[in-house]
Amino acid sequence: VARRTPDGQLIHCGRSDQMMIMDGINIHPAEIERALGEHPSVADAVAMPLHSDVHQDIPICAVALHPGARATEDDLRRFATERLGVRAPRRVLVLAVIPRNPQGKVVRAQLVQAVEALLHTGAHARS
Repeated sequence: VARRTPDGQLIHCGRSDQMMIMDGINIHPAEIERALGEHPSVADAVAMPLHSDVHQDIPICAVALHPGARATEDDLRRFATERLGVRAPRRVLVLAVIPRNPQGKVVRAQLVQAVEALLHTGAHARS
C-alpha cells in the first residue's frame, strides 16, 4: 500500500497482504499460523510483524490454548523453529483468547493492543 504526495513522491505505507520481510526473507503469517496450529495445545494462532529499525519486520505470534492445555513460550517457539527454521516467530505470546468478530475475522486493533500490553510489561507466555 502506498500513497503519492502532492509533489509526486511515493510513500510506502505498509503491505496489504500482511507478509513480513525479516532480513530479506519473506515470511507469510499463514505459514507460522499453520505450524503453531499443529501444536496439540494451540487452539488459535495469529502471526504479525513487530517493526524493527534493524531487521524490518520481526515475526511474532499470539496464540490461544485449548481449555486446560499448558505450553510455555519457549516450548511453542521451539516447536515452530523445528518446522519453520529462520521463518519461526521470535516471540509467542499466549492470550486467553484471540479477538475475533462474529464472522470469525481477527479484530486486529484489539489483538495489537493485547500483544503490546504483554510486550510492554515484559510478560512471558502463561504456562
